Amino acid sequence: MIKEYLDSQLATRRQELQAAETAMQIARQKVVDAEDHLTVQETRWRELQGRVQELEAVKAQVDASAVDDRPRRRRPATTGRGMSDAWRGILAMMKENRPNGAGYDDIVEFGRQVDLELNKTNLRRHMSIYVEKGYVERVGDGAFVLTPKGAGVALPPIPPQEESFTRHLLRELDEEIPF
Repeated sequence: MIKEYLDSQLATRRQELQAAETAMQIARQKVVDAEDHLTVQETRWRELQGRVQELEAVKAQVDASAVDDRPRRRRPATTGRGMSDAWRGILAMMKENRPNGAGYDDIVEFGRQVDLELNKTNLRRHMSIYVEKGYVERVGDGAFVLTPKGAGVALPPIPPQEESFTRHLLRELDEEIPF
């Protein structure tokens, strides 16, 4: 009876050992498969990194050529050429007509008088530049006064023109001939 019991225990342990060895072989095969998969993925990763570097180089070339090919807009009054006569005229009108402060609507009207159409975005940008350069000072929300530096670059006031001979004759004719 003891011998039979020990033989059955030995047989059970042998089966357990056989099962453990089989499980270990399966696990080793999974490790080998995982290592193979990892090697394939690492190779693919290196290939993708190379492709990304190639694309970044192409993008840099495209960006560089796009910047060179893009038409450049000259920003008035920010170039080294100085302020345009139209803007110098606007500053003169601010000095003469709005010495205590001109708003955006006033400046748009002054622009029309010197044949310069201004939209709000363009005007805000210009006024911001002129504040930075010290030509005008912001005195409120959308209100500006001319600084001494701005007054120095403003166009001088235009003296009243003498009446032309032709205009004088026409005025005299209008006065003489009633309609």
